[in-house]
Amino acid sequence: MHTYHLKEFDHTGIRISLDCQTWAAGRESRIHLHDCTEIVYVLQGDGVQFIDRQLYPVIAGDLYAVRRGATHSFYTRNGLKFYNLMFTPALFSLQERTSFSECAFLRPLFHPEQTDNEKTDCRKMSFPPGQEAKTITLFAELLKELHSEHPSRRNQCKALLTLLLNEIGRTAQKQQSTFYSPGNLFPSTEGSFHPALLQILDFIHHHFHRRLTLEEIASRANLSETYVTEFFRAGTGVSLVKYINALRIERARKMSLENPQLNISEIAYRCGFSDAGYFTRVFRQLIGCPPREYRRKFHDRTLSSSIQAAAAIPNKIPGQESSDHYFFSEQKKG
Repeated sequence: MHTYHLKEFDHTGIRISLDCQTWAAGRESRIHLHDCTEIVYVLQGDGVQFIDRQLYPVIAGDLYAVRRGATHSFYTRNGLKFYNLMFTPALFSLQERTSFSECAFLRPLFHPEQTDNEKTDCRKMSFPPGQEAKTITLFAELLKELHSEHPSRRNQCKALLTLLLNEIGRTAQKQQSTFYSPGNLFPSTEGSFHPALLQILDFIHHHFHRRLTLEEIASRANLSETYVTEFFRAGTGVSLVKYINALRIERARKMSLENPQLNISEIAYRCGFSDAGYFTRVFRQLIGCPPREYRRKFHDRTLSSSIQAAAAIPNKIPGQESSDHYFFSEQKKG
């Protein structure tokens, strides 16, 4: 397995590397690891991310924290644009590293040897619509500063990185929920993914919003219906049902915040669920609360922030489906 070293990308000597990458549709990275901390923020596109043998559906607004020594890789179906940040925790003092580690999401980046169980360790967070602007601005400012020739560049880059990590940590703590950990992934010995697995993932990501049948998924990968579910589980460690549901819930989570005019039943339908009750149960299982509560919490935080911002302005003048309706769903339990 290939190991990437920070010194291969750090052309400034600051021990920070940042670039904005654009990947063409169908591109994949071979499974690898780094000798440094890595943060990936997705600007556009979608795909699949594998971190420490765990599989995550990727959409715009996702941020991934990859600790030193973690195995990971990317695959994109429609193309991908993202910021890729690498740095060494040794940039910061012990006191600073301890402060960052108070956030559960950032802790593995500064203490990779003390990570929790792989199945509960948090590696992904998502910025709600409207709350990502500050983070994107900090990424852009850090990238610009890394390419400057100013004598104070080193200090400014560390300051911007500190602000960026603080913003990520605060947002992660506000969310108080993490994405599911679906299981283990066993890539081929060459570190790449089986073409049939990529074909299945392509098809699922393109058609998740409608009813999917085992027959058409198997046909897409030129596999038999009796073998395709076993093949997918062997390749990812998670069942087809679980992965499809997880992808649908990710899309629903984002849609519920971006489209407040849509009711929960409409969101469920647009994301491939014909049963709103079942959709709510799966949403609660993966996100930690029902979709209405998730939307309300976001609205309450946004309103509170707006009120606080307004109060800070001096002289402000007030007044101006059931399982037989679609194939891929967990069977209901009595």
